[in-house]
Formats: sequence, C-alpha cells, structure tokens
Amino acid sequence: AGLSGVVAIAAGGNHTLALKSDGTVVAWGNNSGGQATVPAGLSGVVALTAGFSSSFALKSDGTVVGFGMSSSGPMAGRQIAAPGSGVVAFSSDANGNLRLLKADGTVTAADGTSLATGIGFFAYSFSYAGRAGTTYAASSSAPTNAGSYTLTVTSTDPTYSTSRTIDFTIAKATPTITTLPQSSILAEGQALSAAVLDGGVASVPGTFTFSAPAFVPSAGTTTQEITFTPTDSVNYNAVTRTVTVLSQGTNASLPTILSLPTAAAITFGQRLQASTLSGGSASVPGTFVYSSRLTVPNPGTARQSVTFIPADIASYQAVTFLLPLTVYDGIVSPLNIPLVPPTSLTYDGSPKAFRVARGSLVSSGNYGHFLVVKSDGTVGAFGDNSTGQLNVPAGLTGVVAVAAGESSSMALKADGTVVEWGASWMGTAPAGLSGVVAIARGNIHALALKSDGTVVAWGNNSYGQCNVPAGLTGVVAIAGSVSSSFALKSDGTVVAWGTNSYGQMDIPAGLSGVVALSASSYGPIAALKSDGTVVCWGKNDSGQATVP
Repeated sequence: AGLSGVVAIAAGGNHTLALKSDGTVVAWGNNSGGQATVPAGLSGVVALTAGFSSSFALKSDGTVVGFGMSSSGPMAGRQIAAPGSGVVAFSSDANGNLRLLKADGTVTAADGTSLATGIGFFAYSFSYAGRAGTTYAASSSAPTNAGSYTLTVTSTDPTYSTSRTIDFTIAKATPTITTLPQSSILAEGQALSAAVLDGGVASVPGTFTFSAPAFVPSAGTTTQEITFTPTDSVNYNAVTRTVTVLSQGTNASLPTILSLPTAAAITFGQRLQASTLSGGSASVPGTFVYSSRLTVPNPGTARQSVTFIPADIASYQAVTFLLPLTVYDGIVSPLNIPLVPPTSLTYDGSPKAFRVARGSLVSSGNYGHFLVVKSDGTVGAFGDNSTGQLNVPAGLTGVVAVAAGESSSMALKADGTVVEWGASWMGTAPAGLSGVVAIARGNIHALALKSDGTVVAWGNNSYGQCNVPAGLTGVVAIAGSVSSSFALKSDGTVVAWGTNSYGQMDIPAGLSGVVALSASSYGPIAALKSDGTVVCWGKNDSGQATVP
C-alpha cells in the first residue's frame, strides 16, 4: 500500500506496471523473466506496454527500454530504441513482439526491421486561448493561472489534415485554514455584520467574513458559516467554515438551520434542479431549494447557493447558504485526436500543457498480427494472416483507432462507424451501428462505446461477455479481456460482466474515482484513480494484483 501519483497503467499476463507522474515506473507480480524488475534509474517515461512476460517503457526523448522476456530472449533493461529515434507510440503482443511507430511515418520491429513506411508524421501544433471571461491571448505556451481555456490542436502533416478543439478549466487551488477566527458577542437583533472576527490564520493571504452578514441569528448559541476570501482570487477558491456565535436578547427574526441537507451528485450538462437535496432541518417548517435552479455548474466539487424557504414566509425570512455539490465530467472525448491532460488541473504555479496520446493508433493481437493507423486515415496491417486479419478492406479511409483481436481486426472511423475483417466466426458488429467513439477487443469478442455513453458488444458470448447490463449508461471508457468486459462510468465507478474464472468480476467494494482501466488477457485488471493511486483485482497467483 502507498503507491500514488500514478498517471497510466498496463496489465501483463501475470504482472502489472504503473507509470508515475514523475516519469518513473513501478512493477509488481510474477518476475520469472525479470518483467517486474524495473531498470535502475529509469525515468522520463511517458508510456508503457506489457506482454505475458515482457515490459516496455517509452521515454519522452523517444528512447524505448525493455525488461523481462521478449520473443528473442531476456532483455534485462536493454535499450531497444536510442534517444532521438523518434518513437511516438508502441504496441506489444502477448509474446513480447514489439512494434514501434516513429515520427517519420515508419513502423519497425524491435530489432529495427522495417515493417511499414509512409504512415505519416503525426506532428501537431498547439494553440491555447482564454474563454468564458478568462483573458489569455492565443499562444503555443500552456496557461498557468486558473481559468477557462480553449485548446486547438492541429496536425501539421500535409497528408493528415485534421484538428481538434476542446475546452478545459484549470481549477482554483483551495487554501488551508489552520486557525479559525473567533466572533465577538452580539446583542439580540444585531446582524452578523456587527460582529468582529479575530485571530484567523490561513495558508495564503486573505480575509475572513460572515457568509451571510445580514443574517440575524437567534438568541443564544448558534453556529454560523464564515468565508475566507483569498487575496489572489484568480487562483484560489474561497473557503467556508463555521464558528460559534453568542447572541444575547429576545427572539430572533430569522429561522435557525439545524442541519444542512445533502446534495446528490450530477453530471456536467445537467442543471442544479437535477440534484436532489435530502435531509436537513430548520427551527421552523420549510423547504430547501437551489437559489438558481437552472444554473449548469462546471465539473468538479464546488459550493452552490441553497435557500431555505419557510412555510410561513410572512413571519420568517428565507435563509441562503452554500452547500457542496459534486459535478462529474461525463463528456466522452470526441474522435480524431486523443488528448492527455496534465497530471493536475489545479493551480500550482506550473503550466498546464496537454499532449497527444497515440495509443489508439496501434494495436497488437495476441497471436502475431499488428495494426497501425496511418496519418492519411488508412490502416497498415502486418504479421500473421492465417484468418485474413491483414486483409484491410479496399478503400478503407478516415480511420482514427484500431483494435486487434485474436484472429480478427477492427477499425473505428471518424464518422463513428466500425469496420471489421479477419475471422468471421466470432460475429460481426450489429447492422447500422453508428455514433461510436471508442472500440476495444477481448480475444474473441468486441466492444463499442457510443457517444451517448452506452455500450454495444458482439462476438463469442459463451461466458456472457457480450451481455451488456441493462440500463448501463454514462460510460466513458471500455476494456475487454479473454471472456470479460469492463466499463468505466463518468462517476468514476466500474461495471464488469462475463466470466469470473479468476476473480475479474470481483470489483473491490466502494471503488470510485477511477479515471482509466487496463485489462490483461489472462492477468489482473488495473484501475487508475483520480488521486494517482492504483487498485487491482483478478488473477493474483504471482502477486500481480497486489499493489505495492
């Protein structure tokens, strides 16, 4: 226990790899071939892939390092590609056969054997700009300050004319309150604004005030909300806490909120009125409602204005306060250019640069064939062709992702349709399938994620791996193993179906906050959480599901 700061994961046959935000790698599980022995000093890593007994790391300078057993023997930290080699993506099959996609548009084997040329250059330009009230002139430099931004990524390869624009937000950091202030005593009928807050200490400069200064508390002892407002309001959130207030005198004119309600989480795009307020009580009968029920809040956890409306509104005033609400980011990434956000989108003084992830451009089947998306939107296929898995359909263009199965191949087009070739005995995609934004393969079944957050599955269904659970929605990522299927939902939870032959259905109770999944064919399932920690389950005969 204690592994944290993880940004990517890869599950091998009997071992697991984790990439940390500092560019280092952690490995665990079966180590019979050295596949869990990370080479000393390995750093600057940006991507990982794993076979049954092999591990590979791609560094930011294009270096590729292998450890464990490859198809040609033990690697023991061998440098497969030198710095400056231009490797931008790689893929390994179960036997450790590695294919390298280079920036010059070539594909090579680990030994340097050329597999394809003319794939394309996959070079991109980045333009960041402010939006929605954030001032930031268009620039190739990533922004640092909290705010709302637009990023436009454009291919500079003349044979691959495409671009993608996304909106993102760098969230404000939240100060730490180390010492709460104390309130002076009020006389009956005085508003909170008459009290003095003294002695408060926070981690950044700012001021403490009552959240509702016009509120007149009831006589006696009450608990009131205060707000700490940072001086640097651009990059830091206001923070609310509560303090005890003493009031001497007769009856107060406002009701007392005895306990706060709880706000049910919603998904980005929904209005506040979609969140149910449950519980909560006041000193008089009434109802809790959002002050601005039609507001569409941004993703993240923020405090929203809630109003208590007394049933006897003539005798009692309404009371407004702030309540925390979680808004999940349920947007499925558009096609064309998959983007990896910075490790943190909370202000910390560092630029928040995105990078292009090219993992969906390459895929290896478990038994000897390999697919790559060329920059002109066509597909290159290499290796074993015993079932026609290399026979790319004539005229296939506009491809943005590929997935290799045991004996078949699949491509996702920019128009949201799916094309398959190779072994047909495992089934074909449903007629009319469209609106697809991601694809995944088990060995002998296939999965497709649609833009509406639903999942479609087809192929061999001997263990129920194609029986998508009824009502499954809000899915943002999919993964398949031999006879099992997995879906990551926008709320950070995981759903699984299919065989449970080695515990792959035994998702840890309460698992949430997941942002990425990796499912090995015969090994563990690894989940990366938003806090940088990793959770594993499934096959664990060599400790591959026991996270360090």
